[in-house]
Amino acid sequence: MKENDNQAKDTKLLPSEFMRSRRPHLFSDSEILEQTQLDRSTFEYHLETLTNRKQELDFEYFARKLSEKELCPNLVPQTGPTGGGDAKVDSETYPVSSEIFSRWYYADTKGREGATDRWAFAFSTKEDWKAKVRADVKSIAETNRGYKVAYFITSRFAKAKEKAAIQDELRKAYGLDVQILDRTWIVEKVFTNHRENLAVETLKLNVPLANVPHKGPRDLSREAELSELEKQIDDPERYNGINYQLVEDALQAALLARGLELPRVEVDGRLERACRLATEIGIRPQQLRCAYNKAWTSFWWYDDFSSFNQIYDSVEKLVEPSQTAELELLQNLWQLVYASVRNSHLRKSDARLDERTATLRQYLEELQRNTNRPSAALFARASLILMDSYTSFGNTADLKKHLHQFRDIFEQSKGLIDFPALKFVKILGELEELLPGESSFDSLFEVVLEIARQRESSTVSGRMLLRRGTQKLRAKQPYEAIRLLGRAQQDLALRESRGEMAAALGLCASAYEEVGLLWASRGSLLLATNQALHSFIEEGTITPQLVICIRHLIWLELQLGRIPCALQWIEAFLALSSAAALNDEPRNSETRP
Repeated sequence: MKENDNQAKDTKLLPSEFMRSRRPHLFSDSEILEQTQLDRSTFEYHLETLTNRKQELDFEYFARKLSEKELCPNLVPQTGPTGGGDAKVDSETYPVSSEIFSRWYYADTKGREGATDRWAFAFSTKEDWKAKVRADVKSIAETNRGYKVAYFITSRFAKAKEKAAIQDELRKAYGLDVQILDRTWIVEKVFTNHRENLAVETLKLNVPLANVPHKGPRDLSREAELSELEKQIDDPERYNGINYQLVEDALQAALLARGLELPRVEVDGRLERACRLATEIGIRPQQLRCAYNKAWTSFWWYDDFSSFNQIYDSVEKLVEPSQTAELELLQNLWQLVYASVRNSHLRKSDARLDERTATLRQYLEELQRNTNRPSAALFARASLILMDSYTSFGNTADLKKHLHQFRDIFEQSKGLIDFPALKFVKILGELEELLPGESSFDSLFEVVLEIARQRESSTVSGRMLLRRGTQKLRAKQPYEAIRLLGRAQQDLALRESRGEMAAALGLCASAYEEVGLLWASRGSLLLATNQALHSFIEEGTITPQLVICIRHLIWLELQLGRIPCALQWIEAFLALSSAAALNDEPRNSETRP
């Protein structure tokens, strides 16, 4: 029995392996490929010593294949003894139609009639290339086959002056366009046009394989963004008065380095820099997100349970128990602590599991009792049930009981904008694998399916109404726009469509303003600003949408004669607009966990 337990334990994936299998887009997409590494000196030495190894035929084959790539593709090899045999040439062109010729994208046939005229080729490794080229061109001319061009390719070096003189001499003697191509030409074409593999294969070169990195498209984008971010962070003048954005950029740089799978010292260094800057600036939510990402990275990227365990305390101290988004982060880490203890990666005493569980439960129970915030209270209750579900692994009866309670949660979530229903839907989808044959889970599955369907359908219809309402507003039909945008708000009143909800509220505010209902416009715009602020509170992202809402609020406050309020909004606008301008520069944001 013990042997089977050990085998089962060995088959368990480490956190980094599990994360890579489930979310490969968060990791590097570069590959290490084995490629031949042929250098110039090795290749030139090999060409110099071909005759010593009796590779004359190998050179002819290589020269013909290289000519097909660089001169003309329509070459046919000649049979018979070495040196061209009875045909007197080592290779020659065969005619092809103009349709085929027009589709060629390689080989240098410009200015020549390589598709129809006959070209002759002679290849040689002899040291006395001058005598050889004279003999070969003489033989080619004596065939009387109507060759227009004669190529002589030699593995030896040929001085440019000597080459030119012999070409002129043979052209006058035989009326052929003679072209002498020596080792310099061969080496240039092989290395400039990346024909190394062709040379290795045809000349049977024995060269070592080397690991060559091949960058994937995601990594190329990440590298460019990381390079630009580091330049910006190093600029001491860039973040004057907007140090908040400096921390955001530093954290983003760390996540990009993590996605590129750079050495851990570089990733940890960037995470530590972000945490240090966040501490200096003193914005608690930023400090929390930096510490959270540091803990998350230690666990899921480096399987470093000890470091993760230490960082947990930092996250716990920074959490504001009244903020659902922050409690969600703490619960994410608590689940990892529980899993680490369960899988024997951490001792229960070292992980202080009971103490940390009690603290998290206390926070959630306090939030659950806050009836003034129904969405937050329901979130807390669902989170407590989820904790009970995790601790019930191995006890099917208890697990089914806890999962059944989610039916009531979903029923009560209808109409609650900020309740993250789809988050719990996805989690239940994962837990379903623990009860694959349980019929009692089927009824819950149907409820989950209906919730997902309703939210998706509502989002689709809300977006259609939003688009149509926008068209009506542009067509100067404000009352029709108010009617359609009001209906859109009902369908978009979901956490998953928060951005569209803010847009619908903001456009409705514009419609109210157009018909003179300034107080109604202000109320709608305050709701839009509140929705846009959620991205800032939960993710630290200052969106252009938030800045636009505040700018509109300033104008409304001025129209209503509320000067002190307008001044307050102006102060907020100046701070946020500068940060949003930096944050909105072209950038492919790394997906956060």
